[in-house]
Amino acid sequence: QFTIHASFTGEPPAALLAIPPLPAGRDALERALHATVELLTPGGGGSGTVVTADGLILTNAHVLGDIDDKPVPDGKLIVAVTLDPHAPATELFRGRVIKTDAELDLALVEITTGFYGQPLPDGYRFRSLPMGDPAQLRLGDPLWTIGYPAIGGTRSRPTVPLKRGIVSGFERYRGGSLI
Repeated sequence: QFTIHASFTGEPPAALLAIPPLPAGRDALERALHATVELLTPGGGGSGTVVTADGLILTNAHVLGDIDDKPVPDGKLIVAVTLDPHAPATELFRGRVIKTDAELDLALVEITTGFYGQPLPDGYRFRSLPMGDPAQLRLGDPLWTIGYPAIGGTRSRPTVPLKRGIVSGFERYRGGSLI
């Protein structure tokens, strides 16, 4: 089922300008699902994790690169969130790239507006995950991965994929360890 919204002006209908509150999540897994976002750029996209309640997202630098490896133009970075784990992420926000480090393949993004450029509601809080301490991980610890690595096998936008495993090893890497 879907709804079509139409406007005879250049402005989006009011129903599309409302920014809904984000689900709280009943447990750690649901909170992680709601803090994992899909980032969409003119050249591709991928996953990010909201790491602060005011909307900072940690992602990989390669997620933000396009075919020509040019920076994402202002207003062109879309942030989609999981409102319902049975449906694809909903495009609700726009963001801007604050900093990238190509060598470490890391980037920091800030959510700046609603999808249509409307200001965020006063005091709006995003679901976030705190940064962990990888030094505390041990071999055999349970590990969950959540993200948007690629389009679905049917060329559609799937729901957020979740995989479960264990910490199976560590590898020294520039600036830290790979798990």
